[in-house]
Amino acid sequence: MHAADLTPVPADARTQSGWDLFLIFAAANIVATTLQVGASLDATLTPGRLLAVVAVGAALGAGIVAALAPVGSRLGVPSMIAARDPLGHTGARLVALVLFVTNFAWIAVNDVIAASVSARMLPLGLDERAWAVVVGVVSTAVVAAGPLAVRAADRVAVPLMALAGLVITWVVLGLPPVTPVAVATAATPLPPASLASLLDVVTGYQVSWLLMFADYSRFTASGRTSGRAVFLGLGLTALWLMPMGWPQTHADERRVVGRNREHSPPAPPAVL
Repeated sequence: MHAADLTPVPADARTQSGWDLFLIFAAANIVATTLQVGASLDATLTPGRLLAVVAVGAALGAGIVAALAPVGSRLGVPSMIAARDPLGHTGARLVALVLFVTNFAWIAVNDVIAASVSARMLPLGLDERAWAVVVGVVSTAVVAAGPLAVRAADRVAVPLMALAGLVITWVVLGLPPVTPVAVATAATPLPPASLASLLDVVTGYQVSWLLMFADYSRFTASGRTSGRAVFLGLGLTALWLMPMGWPQTHADERRVVGRNREHSPPAPPAVL
């Protein structure tokens, strides 16, 4: 079965396990942008409220995508074909166009992130531009080889990404604690955001995978297994990594406060 094949996957060919489907969606969330979503949340939130926003938003967003994943298992077709019934051919073409554009954007973002990390950590003498070419060629070759090649690559890449996430977690948890004074005195603080708007950010990030609701689950026979794998793949990784990005906001504020103190003029002498 080729990755670009739009014909239904035969029932006897839907052999992808729930674990493999879980790895696909877990890999989708073990990225720098998940950390950035956490960093974008209001720094004045208490840790309890932050975790509540992330937990509810991650569950809502992942649940919406997971609710549609069984469609792929039942029909065996990609999202753009499955969308023809409720949206018609014109609506399905619009879905295909959005998928085409957004996929290129996500690929470009992740390509640049991977290239920048490789250039700094691998002693091969290649700069970021060269690594971007290497990563782009390798990833394109894997996808062009079809779902079996993607499945094999995920079994290697996702554990490595999880290991990187554990390293990030270790570093973030080692950040010095921030005091309320540092948050209050940061330069030009933004007004506190409402919990509804923060919940919208977290949920929306998860729902961004909705356009691919059937693309990967069509290779898994059981709709229940597909829904469970998608929900856990998106939900657990968001619940893990989004809070890891939030302390970085505090770290940035500490640096701002420190710079302001370094460059601030000396206080005038007291008048007796």
